[in-house]
Amino acid sequence: MRVVWKQEELKEAFERATSEAKSAFGNGTVFVERFLYRPKHIEVQLLGDSHGNVVHLFERDCSVQRRHQKVVELAPAKDLPEETRQAILNDAVALAKSVNYRNAGTAEFLVDQENRHYFIEINPRIQVEHTITEEITGIDIVAAQIQIAAGASLEQLGLTQDRISVRGFACQCRITTEDPTKGFQPDTGRIEVYRSAGGNGGMYIEAPGIIGHQPPRAVFRARAPESLQLSHCTKCFQTRLRPLRVRFDVTLRGRGLILKAVLQ
Repeated sequence: MRVVWKQEELKEAFERATSEAKSAFGNGTVFVERFLYRPKHIEVQLLGDSHGNVVHLFERDCSVQRRHQKVVELAPAKDLPEETRQAILNDAVALAKSVNYRNAGTAEFLVDQENRHYFIEINPRIQVEHTITEEITGIDIVAAQIQIAAGASLEQLGLTQDRISVRGFACQCRITTEDPTKGFQPDTGRIEVYRSAGGNGGMYIEAPGIIGHQPPRAVFRARAPESLQLSHCTKCFQTRLRPLRVRFDVTLRGRGLILKAVLQ
């Protein structure tokens, strides 16, 4: 991705973007889009059946990113005007209905600083961060998807829009095997010690795989913004891999950046 601030920067940015695209994907096609400065990244969880019904399971805020990869997700989105929230939810459902969508999926949007929203894409699959939506709605999205594939309607599953509500907040943080003190260089090696946390921190680890190959994600669950105990979760999670520690989370939290970025 390249941001072009001035007309004279366009040629070089286009050439670099097409070159990188061709090298990475074998196709140099690029798209020119409107640049949104410091937008919010809002995604809507959807479920659609084979009977033309679509419901939303509310939204997630995925605005905290690094290198265009999600680092922190919060459900539901905080400080999103209700009018904007409802417009995004309605558009997500309308988009899915217009193509007779059947499956679990995610409609993704950007929201600018004037609270105008822009459609990005629909991901026709379960995403890693679906678990925080399960936490706030109490709905097993994976089970629902399987039952829908078997022919069940949303009504048969008790998943009509009027029955779906939000309870509390949930936050998910990605833990990657990179060293923040060395420009986020990859840190690889053998896992020697692994201990995940539990109890009153509301934390569990998803996909704790080979360090340097499958970065694990930590899901910090809470019922209210005040109880997002990131400090407890990061202290309880331990992996011994050379000097590897869950330290970037702590660094960001210590500077008041993570929750400020997510909640504000």
